Amino acid sequence: MLIYIGGFFLIISGIIALISGKGPSGRWGGLLGIILGIIYMIVGIYALDPFYLALLIGIFLILMGIFQILTPAETE
Repeated sequence: MLIYIGGFFLIISGIIALISGKGPSGRWGGLLGIILGIIYMIVGIYALDPFYLALLIGIFLILMGIFQILTPAETE
């Protein structure tokens, strides 16, 4: 239930940022907020089943590993 509330607030804040165009990221931040809110709602449906929850966590961990490999290391 809490994930639905989070998704709802992300969608609302995204719409407000999209309309106003203000803030650190402007309109892109609003669009990203709407997209993340919709993803939260979809994930909330699948997170009720333990199999899909484990699948979502696994996909998340694999994607994070790929992004860490592809991100260039900082040189000092």
